[in-house]
Amino acid sequence: MSDRGMKKWAPYASLIEQKGTMNRMKTNRVKMQKPLLSSETAEAINRGLLENIGKTIHITYFEDGERKSIKTTLLAIKKDENRIKTTDGFFLLKSLLAVDPN
Repeated sequence: MSDRGMKKWAPYASLIEQKGTMNRMKTNRVKMQKPLLSSETAEAINRGLLENIGKTIHITYFEDGERKSIKTTLLAIKKDENRIKTTDGFFLLKSLLAVDPN
């Protein structure tokens, strides 16, 4: 009789149905809550948006439990819709964490 080695200790790969659940658990583990912004940071974001319409900026935003960054051109601020329009799409104002001119 031969030893199966480490194969006997791989229970997560043994059932196909568990694979999706395990992947969701791994991604949910790395998700974080949206950080709270100070009033100074909120004012800096507002100032950065107003001063850089039509210019290339670096945006840090929060989406789906992750902090993401993108370099894009700010086209318009739509205050009535609470979002900004860029060359890469729309971003909600409440999802912005930082705006840096580049």
